[in-house]
Amino acid sequence: MNLWLFRHGETDWNVARRFQGSADRQLNALGQKQAQALKSALQDVHFDAVYASPLTRVIETARGAGFSERIVVDDRLREIGFGIFEGLTFAEIEQQHPELYAEWLKDRAQNPHGGDSLAMVVERVQQFHDDLRQRHDKETVLVFAHGGTNAILMCILMHFSPNRWWQFLMQNTSITVLKTVTDGTLLTRFNDAYHLDQMT
Repeated sequence: MNLWLFRHGETDWNVARRFQGSADRQLNALGQKQAQALKSALQDVHFDAVYASPLTRVIETARGAGFSERIVVDDRLREIGFGIFEGLTFAEIEQQHPELYAEWLKDRAQNPHGGDSLAMVVERVQQFHDDLRQRHDKETVLVFAHGGTNAILMCILMHFSPNRWWQFLMQNTSITVLKTVTDGTLLTRFNDAYHLDQMT
């Protein structure tokens, strides 16, 4: 299986560095242009299936990239939920919720913020991965999702600890490609945003 992963385009909360998580935000003007740039970059690639998170910023990215008619929405791809931290910057979280913030920094796998624990997200992303492998063996699959869920999917494919998901930093609409083989996974492209250089 060839798996192409895309993070959604830019939102205003991305610019302000606010925790976005499960909050449903739209693309900003630049995010819409980034999605259009993806359309040109992917026009010569054949995909057997296209999956997307249900959140608006992801659906808008997939549609802008030219996949309106082929999107299979899968709730398991939604971003990690950060509960009461969503909509806030790191500084605002530290100021407004100092005890919860300190607890979360000690163990980010837990959810003192009331959102998702890491185990909850890993379970649903693992289920999505298992379904992909069963349905699309030897096919090329495109996934539009989020920085967090895409990174966790990479960890699963490459047999890394999901606790290290935050080490895979992906730009908005960047291209990451993985190829599964008999005894593992090859990372052939990562965080490739060359298409954004073509934007006017």
